[in-house]
Amino acid sequence: MENASKALLIAGAILIVILLIAVGMIVYSKSKGAVNTGITQTDSMDTQMFFNQFAVYEGKNKDEATVKLAVKNLINNNRANEGSSSKMVGIIYCYGDNYGSYNFNGGHSTDIDWIEKEAYKVLSLIDEKKGEKNYEIIFANTKNKECEYKFATDYCLFIIQDGREWYKEFFDL
Repeated sequence: MENASKALLIAGAILIVILLIAVGMIVYSKSKGAVNTGITQTDSMDTQMFFNQFAVYEGKNKDEATVKLAVKNLINNNRANEGSSSKMVGIIYCYGDNYGSYNFNGGHSTDIDWIEKEAYKVLSLIDEKKGEKNYEIIFANTKNKECEYKFATDYCLFIIQDGREWYKEFFDL
């Protein structure tokens, strides 16, 4: 009889351990779903905040001060996100019958120093046109977009001067 009671105690302990393992697995799977949801929501908010920092500059009839702020924000953003290519922002300044191809694949167009140098060129060109008030700013996701060239960055800040609408068609904006 003594062996039978020991066997029942061992069997009971085994059932309790199995029950605890099952409860632990259920808690883990439920918490994993909640954590994944939280991570997804955080990523979504992060992307929205990233996009909003440039969306505030978008629109037509922007003056040179607004354009300069947008370009300086681009420079600061790229410095802050160095090493995170998904948050690098290229720049294209469209003026006259030309466009500065400051965002296309050319071997070094995702290099932060190169983009920054080109952004400062844009600031210099804008300084040369003092008093200009007819800029359009478009911030676009260019990740899977192609025109004549393939874009090097996932996002691009387009600065279009003098209402040159054909640029938007050329870049498929």
